[in-house]
Amino acid sequence: DFVRVDISANSDNDPMLWGLPNMRCFHSVVSGSVMEFYADTDIGRDVASRVDTSHYALRSLFSVKYYFDEIDEENTDNTDAPISGFEFLEDQNGFHVYENQFYIPMGFTFDKYISKEDWMELNQSQRINILVRALVLDEEQIEQYGSLMSEISHSETFISKNACFDECQKRAASSAHSFTYDSYGFTAEISTDSDNLVFFSVPFEKGWSAKVNCIDTEIEAVDSGFMAVPVSAGNNTIEFFYETSGLKAGALVSLTGVLILTAYMIGGYLLRKKK
Repeated sequence: DFVRVDISANSDNDPMLWGLPNMRCFHSVVSGSVMEFYADTDIGRDVASRVDTSHYALRSLFSVKYYFDEIDEENTDNTDAPISGFEFLEDQNGFHVYENQFYIPMGFTFDKYISKEDWMELNQSQRINILVRALVLDEEQIEQYGSLMSEISHSETFISKNACFDECQKRAASSAHSFTYDSYGFTAEISTDSDNLVFFSVPFEKGWSAKVNCIDTEIEAVDSGFMAVPVSAGNNTIEFFYETSGLKAGALVSLTGVLILTAYMIGGYLLRKKK
């Protein structure tokens, strides 16, 4: 199964060396939508993604299953989980390894939504925790897809830790039963009881395109920077394809420039030879 991991301070990029998708990393080349998400959730982000361990809901939202806590003199024998919802699993290569008991597999649905305007009015803690209960949609998306879900009530925006974990289990129950990826995109297979939007914690970019059951499908930017696609009730195969925006146009311009330069050089050579 596809999983992401998280890791303690001073070990930001170790999972990259291990070949593991990582929530925390020192990396300056990221999608602009990542910056939008962190800004809207009041989480600092410069050249690294370092979400505080207090934000346990984000670990489940981002399909983080394991947390690696580097063992030092202060925590050698202490195996208390540094993140709520995680439990100690084992020691491995100088790290305490913890497992998320409320892990949500990649690609899942919601039965509630919240408007972007109402979401932004919540305090930081509730704004983050509510992301496992409701999908954040703008007004245009609500008009188009609001009938597929119910709008969250004011009382439901205040979510306790236990309620947050209950929502994680509901999202996991609605998740895709298959998710694979390669350097060109990813594919998910999911069964739904009704028409819905399937959420993926992958940053939105113009270079993405999607097909659902081999039919071109519009990608929706939701949750201030992530992606979702509409699906029909029943079995669905969702395919995402990525191509750097402007890549073909840039290649064509470069090729044209090379051809013009070559023609100019040949023309100049022939002219000099004639003289």
